[in-house]
Amino acid sequence: TEDISIAVDDLIGSLGVREETNCLSLLALLEKKDTQRCVQEIATRLGLPILISLSYVPKDFSPTDTGFQSSSLSRTDWTGHGVDGITAQVSLPSSLPLFGSSSLSGYPISVRVSENCSERPESFVAILAHELSHVLLLSLRHPNKDSELHTDLVPILLGFRDCVRRGRKNIQT
Repeated sequence: TEDISIAVDDLIGSLGVREETNCLSLLALLEKKDTQRCVQEIATRLGLPILISLSYVPKDFSPTDTGFQSSSLSRTDWTGHGVDGITAQVSLPSSLPLFGSSSLSGYPISVRVSENCSERPESFVAILAHELSHVLLLSLRHPNKDSELHTDLVPILLGFRDCVRRGRKNIQT
């Protein structure tokens, strides 16, 4: 917990804390099958004026066939075993403009998601907020931009607390 406390303090100093975002409006976009708009809205709510290019890979993809390698976030059953995993991956260009620069506005970022993303909308929002937090930390040239702990905490601090809670909760089966 000391590592978490240090990371939270570090991120608050860099990013601050935002009020809770309306997770239900994001879920409504997914219900309407407007995944592109949902992902773009997540980026906007994180303060990223980027342009998202969204593509899909089969949920039973092979990393060697697709080049798509990512860890998945999945809901868990009462034993802690994952169910219905959704995977996502953001391509982080080395030439990403600095946060706040005019060059970042409309900068194209590619995001690949498994085609089953609409099956668990709450998990999908949490996953995409995490993936786009990688972009935010890199654009800030944050010293902990490669830290998964920091990346996990960014959405929580920037108003996605409820979305993350909903997307990571345990379910009973």
